[in-house]
Amino acid sequence: MNPEDRRHRRAALLWTVAIAAGLSGLAFFAGVTLPLSVLLAVAIVAVGTVLTMLAAGHDERWPEARVVLRSGARREVARLSWSMAEDDGRVSDAAVQRLRTLAVARLLGRGIDLADPADRQAAEYALGTSAYRLLTEPGRHRPEALLSCVSAIERLDRREGAPAGGAPASPQPASPLPASPQPAPRRTA
Repeated sequence: MNPEDRRHRRAALLWTVAIAAGLSGLAFFAGVTLPLSVLLAVAIVAVGTVLTMLAAGHDERWPEARVVLRSGARREVARLSWSMAEDDGRVSDAAVQRLRTLAVARLLGRGIDLADPADRQAAEYALGTSAYRLLTEPGRHRPEALLSCVSAIERLDRREGAPAGGAPASPQPASPLPASPQPAPRRTA
């Protein structure tokens, strides 16, 4: 800011203060209480300062925040969690739709159509009753049902040998850990 601009701004500020003092003094002598007269002066100075800044062409903005989001950052997780819940704490329709899309794809890979009433029993067996209800019944669902549904969809991925139609694959539960790789046979030269 050059010295001439500073001088003009200072002069405008002094005039604003003088006008504020004069008007609040007149208001006090006209019968307004002292606290209200002081409040009037402060308001006039504030408005005058803002008008002076706008007339000078200053554009005072907050500096741009430099945010580097890493995958899985706390802000990313918070944004995801807020997008999944409505104001009343129930699961949002967008979250249910997203889960429904995942479940339909996983179930179709097993020969089960979530939308087909003939496959209802197989879908309910594969997903579980609460997950099936969340995906097929309209309404406001609790977050616990959402977690149950996510777990059910993940279980579909782990049950590799399960046949279509919902019959149990084997009495042995699927391991959440991948099988350890077998060492390759050694070559002899």
